[in-house]
Amino acid sequence: MPIGVPSTVLVARIFLWRHDVARKKPTDSEFVLFDIVYEDGARTSNRKVPSNLLGGLDGDSPARGVIEEQDHKIAEMSGMRRGPIKTITRSPGQ
Repeated sequence: MPIGVPSTVLVARIFLWRHDVARKKPTDSEFVLFDIVYEDGARTSNRKVPSNLLGGLDGDSPARGVIEEQDHKIAEMSGMRRGPIKTITRSPGQ
């Protein structure tokens, strides 16, 4: 024990440290992650789609439009186009 530090302060520090370590990080429920396979065989993982656009009668089908829009923006910035999307699946653990 360090000299001059009350034991109650040390106990409080240990409690706070253990509390922070044991606490899980909050899940990001604002987004759903998807894995994409393109017609040319290229893959991308963990593409974010806002969760409020999914569900309902359309299920996950709105994700295709969001991801195609993201691909379009990326292509404008990079100058490299992506091919057509072959499949879209939720990332494991979603």
